[in-house]
Amino acid sequence: MCIGFIKVAKTADEKYKLIILNNRDEKLDRPTAEMHWHDGILSGVDEQDEARGTWLGLNRGGKIGMLLSITQPVHTKNQTAPSRGAIISTGKEKIKALVKCFNFYLFMYRYGTRSHTLITIDNNDKVTILERRMIAATEVDKSEWIDQKFEFCLDPL
Repeated sequence: MCIGFIKVAKTADEKYKLIILNNRDEKLDRPTAEMHWHDGILSGVDEQDEARGTWLGLNRGGKIGMLLSITQPVHTKNQTAPSRGAIISTGKEKIKALVKCFNFYLFMYRYGTRSHTLITIDNNDKVTILERRMIAATEVDKSEWIDQKFEFCLDPL
């Protein structure tokens, strides 16, 4: 299951004003681009769906988006529901439809954690992103992983 944790500093003297911890569970054979800058957003990209959506991304201005699925029994899944990436890419009106389509989680064989992401923003607006991403999964217990690190400062308002 995909999980996201968010911690916001309660006082100005804490080391980080924001910490986000995220993992992405996905079909192990689903093609996914590693985290990279594209169209002003730093994120991974789903290469299977034509909408090329993402599950976690941010820009240099500090805007962050994280999308998690809500699980449901397989037999209740709407097989004709559009992908989340397609919904978001079509604009704000389609995002409203996301609430109705959000419950189409499908658990299948060869499904597991594909990435773990940690995002921190310190009191000087320095962003650090650490991500561990599965690059190959011939078998669930014989996976290959790659680590990436990104650092940058948020653009001033």
